[in-house]
Amino acid sequence: MTGTASKNRQWVLAAHPDGKATADTWRMIDSPMPEPGPGQILV
Repeated sequence: MTGTASKNRQWVLAAHPDGKATADTWRMIDSPMPEPGPGQILV
């Protein structure tokens, strides 16, 4: 994929909250950008 970012940033659940979610409930991770398969596009 020429000209696009090669990183995929994701917010993932770090811990199940007891009540209201806080900033500690989530964690941002970077992973490689997936390659689309035959007949697929990446949006």
